[in-house]
Amino acid sequence: MTVAPVRNALAALVFAPRTRWLLWVSASLAFTVALVFARIHHTGHQSFRFLLWNLFLAVLPFGATVVLRAASERRPSRLTAVALIPLWGLWFVFWPNAPYLVTDFVHFAPRSDVPQWFDLLLLLSCAHNGLMLGLGSLYDAERSLVALAPSRRWLAPMLIALAITAGAFGIFLGRFHRWNSWDLATRPFAVLADSLAILTAPTHHRTAWFVTVSLGAFLSIAYCQFRALASVPADGPSRKEPVASA
Repeated sequence: MTVAPVRNALAALVFAPRTRWLLWVSASLAFTVALVFARIHHTGHQSFRFLLWNLFLAVLPFGATVVLRAASERRPSRLTAVALIPLWGLWFVFWPNAPYLVTDFVHFAPRSDVPQWFDLLLLLSCAHNGLMLGLGSLYDAERSLVALAPSRRWLAPMLIALAITAGAFGIFLGRFHRWNSWDLATRPFAVLADSLAILTAPTHHRTAWFVTVSLGAFLSIAYCQFRALASVPADGPSRKEPVASA
């Protein structure tokens, strides 16, 4: 008598859109990791092993928001919101590491020991994972905040806009000034001084502003596309509802 409800609950969990999304994310990450190890095995050296570390850093903010969303939607309360503050901080600091993977294309160059198409596929796979993890993390963060503060839904788009802007600037600092997320904990004053020098003297740091604005626009458009797609029912529109013509 008790087997059927448990079986139905497990089936609902396995076939839920959320579960399918997480499984495809895992499959995509596994594919990229396999490409990295295939390259290491083929060449005999580990010049692209750093991509594994970059992938790990991209997974951190995504994992944080997966937990945030689960906790926020299950028990949306003020106590929950306070308890999750450290996790919000972890997400905000490490989130730029996900879209940062897109910039790893700077390492693409013809090499004699690896086919050029293979390196292109590897870097494209890494960039895809970084973008999907970053956009998925933003979406989960937005859903978490809406669950915790349903009467203040305007906070969610403000948080996303702030995260995208700070993330775009963080990507610039990482790629051009070689700062890392953990430098905010180990060398906070140096990072702050460097950031203030850029922000207070825009005419002397035009590249920083151009990169930040350009990346911010790109990530904003990409997130709007991701969010619109995520809001579409998995099984398409209901048969009872007319489908609007194009």
